[in-house]
Amino acid sequence: MMYPFMTLEDNTEIVHSEMLPENRVKVYVEKPDAKDCFHDMTCYLPGYEIESVHGFSEEEVAEYMEIIRSTAHLIIEFASQGGLGKAALYAHLDQAIDDVKSGRVQDVDEAFDDILSELDRVKI
Repeated sequence: MMYPFMTLEDNTEIVHSEMLPENRVKVYVEKPDAKDCFHDMTCYLPGYEIESVHGFSEEEVAEYMEIIRSTAHLIIEFASQGGLGKAALYAHLDQAIDDVKSGRVQDVDEAFDDILSELDRVKI
């Protein structure tokens, strides 16, 4: 399965796989092209091994590899947790656990009052 990671201003999409055997992650870069339909490249982390390139110039490959290198730690983390959405959920749950352990909690009645107050302000 491939998970969305980043969309660049030029509509280039960067997606990644789940954690593969041998702790590798496939990263796929795809950019729409009017003439060729799509340009794409595939590489694997953590070794930054480029498997294939179709349509991109050497300069473009270098630019995308720099983006991948600068975000590899995130891609690997998200791949190990099932994508960005699940990683964000886990981070939120970790924060909630820390809040409870630290006593940063709110009375349930107060919480419901706050939620209802926010809903009252929503304009439909």
